Amino acid sequence: MAAYTTVYTYRPIANVEVELTSPLSGRVEPLELTLYAYKVESMLYWAVRKSPTASYRVKSTGEEIPAAHWTDEMEAFYKERAAAYTPIPDAGTYLNFFGKMILGLVGVVILSTLWGILSELL
Repeated sequence: MAAYTTVYTYRPIANVEVELTSPLSGRVEPLELTLYAYKVESMLYWAVRKSPTASYRVKSTGEEIPAAHWTDEMEAFYKERAAAYTPIPDAGTYLNFFGKMILGLVGVVILSTLWGILSELL
């Protein structure tokens, strides 16, 4: 059992079908663009990126197209669609219970140290 784990999740927020040139076949065919909200959860905090990530799939075969192989028109279409979903509603970084406890403990240590220094000076 790991004492500290980080969980990465992708939550789908939109699906769009579009006819573009597939870099896998070189032909114009239906592709499916899926936009995702990217979330990171750890022991101290959780965070959601402000802009969506994406993946393209060939509609007929379901084969995913790696982002390194996206054409310029695929990249432009992704940016256009992602702009409509940016910022993601719950985007940001938030402390969970343990993160708040650690922050409070650090604050108490700093304040007590300052109090000790000031009481010696006065």
